[in-house]
Amino acid sequence: MHDLSARGPAQLIRIMWIVALAVAAGIIASPPAHAAGRQVILIGVPGLTWDDISSDRTPTLWALAHEGSVGNIAVRAVGNPSCAMDGWLTVSAGTLADAGDRSCPAPASPGPDGRVPAWERLRSVNAATLWRAPIGRLADAVKGAGACVSAAGPGAALAAADSSGRVAHYSPTVAEADLTACPVTIVAADGIAQAHATAAEATAAEATGTETTGTATDTATAPSSGGNGGEEYGGAEGRERERAVQEADRHVKDVLARAPAGATLLVAAVADVGDPHLRPAMALGPSSDGGEFAEGRLASAGTRRPGFVKLTDLFPTLLTAAGIPLPEGATDTSWRPAQAPQDSDGVAAMAAADRTAGAVQFLAAPFFITVVAAQFLCYTLLAFRLRRRTAGHGTRPRTRPRTFAAARVAALAWASVPVAMHLVNLLPWASASSPEAALVGGILLMTGAVTGIALTQRGLLRPIVAVAGITCVTLTLDLVTGSNLQMNNLNGLYPINAGRYFGLGNEAFAVYVPATLITLAAIGARMRAAAVRPRLVAALVLVLGCAVLGVIGAPFWGADFGGVLAFAPGLVLLAALVSGTSLTVRRAAATMIAAPAAVLALAFLDSLRPAADRSHLGAFWQELVSGRAWEVIERKMAMMLGSLGADWVTFLAVPVLALLLLVLRGGRFTPGSLRAAFARVPALRWGLLSTWFTVAVGFAVNDSGAAIPGIAMLVAVPLAVYASVSEAVPGSRSRPRPVGSEGGAARVRRPRPSDVITACRAFGARLLGGGAEPCAPPVPNAAVGAQAVGTTWKASA
Repeated sequence: MHDLSARGPAQLIRIMWIVALAVAAGIIASPPAHAAGRQVILIGVPGLTWDDISSDRTPTLWALAHEGSVGNIAVRAVGNPSCAMDGWLTVSAGTLADAGDRSCPAPASPGPDGRVPAWERLRSVNAATLWRAPIGRLADAVKGAGACVSAAGPGAALAAADSSGRVAHYSPTVAEADLTACPVTIVAADGIAQAHATAAEATAAEATGTETTGTATDTATAPSSGGNGGEEYGGAEGRERERAVQEADRHVKDVLARAPAGATLLVAAVADVGDPHLRPAMALGPSSDGGEFAEGRLASAGTRRPGFVKLTDLFPTLLTAAGIPLPEGATDTSWRPAQAPQDSDGVAAMAAADRTAGAVQFLAAPFFITVVAAQFLCYTLLAFRLRRRTAGHGTRPRTRPRTFAAARVAALAWASVPVAMHLVNLLPWASASSPEAALVGGILLMTGAVTGIALTQRGLLRPIVAVAGITCVTLTLDLVTGSNLQMNNLNGLYPINAGRYFGLGNEAFAVYVPATLITLAAIGARMRAAAVRPRLVAALVLVLGCAVLGVIGAPFWGADFGGVLAFAPGLVLLAALVSGTSLTVRRAAATMIAAPAAVLALAFLDSLRPAADRSHLGAFWQELVSGRAWEVIERKMAMMLGSLGADWVTFLAVPVLALLLLVLRGGRFTPGSLRAAFARVPALRWGLLSTWFTVAVGFAVNDSGAAIPGIAMLVAVPLAVYASVSEAVPGSRSRPRPVGSEGGAARVRRPRPSDVITACRAFGARLLGGGAEPCAPPVPNAAVGAQAVGTTWKASA
C-alpha cells in the first residue's frame, strides 16, 4: 500500500493546480457572454416618412415619438437612394452594403433550412464594392457571445443572418415571433417597400405591355413613396401605401404589448424606397450608456449632432443594447439620448429638418451650375472687351471705365459667394414658406454685404484681403463653435448623404485654403514692407498657419484628415515665398514627412479619448493598429480616382490645374495686366501659388478628389481677375502708390504737365522725319511702365 499520509497534501496541491488551470483555460477559451437579461428589439419600416406619422393614422408611432427619443436617420447605403434590401444588409454588416439590384425588389423569405436565398451572390456583390461590407457580421458577433438573433419577416432575415446566410430563429410574421427567444430581435414591417415594388413592377409591365401578378397592378403611376411626405394617398398605390403605414403601426403596437420588461425598443426607417430623405428614428427604454430613451432627441458619436443618426449606427446600437461586445474594428457609434429643446414638438421639428435638407439637396446642382456658367460668361465678355481695348485708335481706349468698374465689382461679388453660402445660415431662411427662394435670396444678400465691405477698401490688395479675411474668419469661428454654418449649406455638409455632420468638409476646405493663404500672404507682405527680418516674417506666417492647421486637424474642431496633409505643404511653401527663402529638396522632404506625422499624432491623441467622443481620426488609428488601415486608404484612393469626370463642375480639374500653374508662374502664359499686378503686390502671387500647391495635394489625398480644385477656383479665380482688371484700368482708384520693392515695383513719380510737351515734341520730331518713338501719354499713379502692363496707346500717324 502507498503511504498517503505523507503524500496526500502534495497530491492535493497538484490536483488544485490542475483544477485551477482547467478553469482558467475554460475561461480563456470560452467566448464572451452577453449581459444576461438585456434585450433589444428593432422594428424596421423601410420607406417611412415623418409625414406618414399622425395622431389619427398612426396613433402608436405618434405616441412613441412623443414619449421616446426621436431623430432623423440618414439611410444611405452603397446605392443612393437605398432600397429595402440595401438597408437591411447595412444593418447586418455595420457598413454601407448593396443588394446589387437597383429595381428595389422586395426581400424574399428564407428557405426551409433557414438560409436566405441568393446569399452567396449578395456576399460577392458586397465583396466587390469599395466598402467590402461583411454581411452577417451582426449575427456572428452575437453568436460569438453565446447568444442568438431572431427575425420576423423577410427583410429582418437579411439583417439577422450570419455570414453563412442562416437565420437562427425565423418567424414569417410578427404575430408568430417569440420576442424573448434571443437577446436581439429584428422585426420587419416591409409593407411600404412591397407596395413600392409592386407599383414599380406594374409601371414596368405597362411600359412593356406585359401583365404582373402584384396586388396593386391597377395603378400605372410611378412610385411616390419617396416624396417629401407620404401624406397624399391618392390612387391605388396611395391606398396600398396607406394600408402599409397603418399595418406598420399595428406591428409596433403588437411588439410594445408583448416585449419583455426592460427591453430597448428601436424603430427606424431603414431604407429610402424612393427619393432620398431624412427618415424617422425612435427609441424607448434603457440605453447602453446607462441612460434612458425618454422624451428628447437621439444622438450618436457618428454625427455629434442631436437629432441626427446614421443607418450604420444601428449595428453598434443593437450590440451594446444587448450587452454584447463589439467585434474587432467596429466603432461605437451607438444611439444615446440627448436633451430636446424646450417646447419642441419632435415630429414637427424632425419633419422641418427633412424639408430643410431636401431644399439644399434640390438646389445644390442648379445653383453651382448657374454660378459657374455665369462666371464663365462674365469672364468671356470681359476678355472680349479687353481685346477691343487693345485695338483702340488714337489716344482714347475703346473700353469705357464703367466696364472696368463693373468688372471689378462683379469679380469681388463672385469671390464673396462661397462665404455667403455659410453666412446665409445666420438667417432663418428655412422657416420661410418657400425655403429654396429664401435661401437664394439670403445668399445674394450676404454676397452684397461682403462685396460692399470689400469695396470700402482702397488699393489693389486691400479689397482682395477683405474678402479673403472675412471668409477665413467666418470658417474658423464656425469650426470652433460646432460647424453649424456648414450644416445644410450648398457648399457644406449634406445630412441626407450620411457623410460628415461635424468638422471641416472637403468642399468647405477648398474655400478655406485660398482665403487663409492669401490672408497670411498679405500679413507677411505687410511685415516685409515694415522692414521686418525675413526669418521673423516666415516664423510669424508659420505660427499663424500652424494655428489654422490645428483648427483643421483637431478632432473636436475640424477633424479633417486629408486637410492636414494638404495644408501643411502649402503653408511651408508660403513661408518660403514670403521670406524669400529657397525651398530645398531637404526642406520639401521634411515637410512631406512632417504632415503625415502630424496626422498620426492627432489620430493617436484622438484614440485616447472615450470611444463615444472619438472622431474618424481615432477610428483610423484603431484600424492602423489592427492592420486594416490599408483598406481605408485604398477606398479613399478609389473614391478620389472615381471623382475624375464624375463631378459636373470639376471634370476638367487636371488640365485646369496645369494651366493655372503656367499662369501663376508669371511667364508668357500670364496676361500682362496680371503679371503687372503680381509685380506690384507679390503677396497675391504668393497666396495663389501656395493655394495651387495645396489644392493639388488635396486633390490627391482627399476622397472628394476633383471637387477640391474646382471649388477653390470659385474663390481664387475671381480674386485674380479683380487684380488683373484693376491693373489694366488707367487711372483706377484701386492703384495705390507703391511702398517700395518689398511691396511692389519701384516708386515712380507722378506725371507732370511738362511731360505732355515733351511727348508732343517727340511726336512732331517723328513727323518731320526724326527717329523718335511713338509717344505714350502718361498714366496717373502708374507703378510700372505702360508697355509692361499692355496699356500703351500709339498715336495715329
